[in-house]
Amino acid sequence: MADIRSPVLDDRNGAVYWPGVLQAASSKTYLSAELVQTLKDRLKLEQTHIILNTLTALHTISLNGSRQVRDQLALSKCMKQLERLLNRPPFPGVEMAAAQLLMDWAFLFG
Repeated sequence: MADIRSPVLDDRNGAVYWPGVLQAASSKTYLSAELVQTLKDRLKLEQTHIILNTLTALHTISLNGSRQVRDQLALSKCMKQLERLLNRPPFPGVEMAAAQLLMDWAFLFG
């Protein structure tokens, strides 16, 4: 599993590092394979704050990213991991956050 701590996603206190997330979102090409893998791995964890921070980062990247970034997220294994969160949420509330993200993506990617 990749290192779940990422300077793009986390500040040193474990909160979302907004400058890094917005920088990833502003990519005119694709997200790095390392970042996509880190996002996917973080969604598998059993730590609510990390899952919710990751969902927030994914949402921000998808709303602010280029068409290439959106296509990459829609076709990635992150989508399958989001579906798993809906079916078997590790903690209460996670399924609602995943459902909201997928509903927003249905409009965004549709």
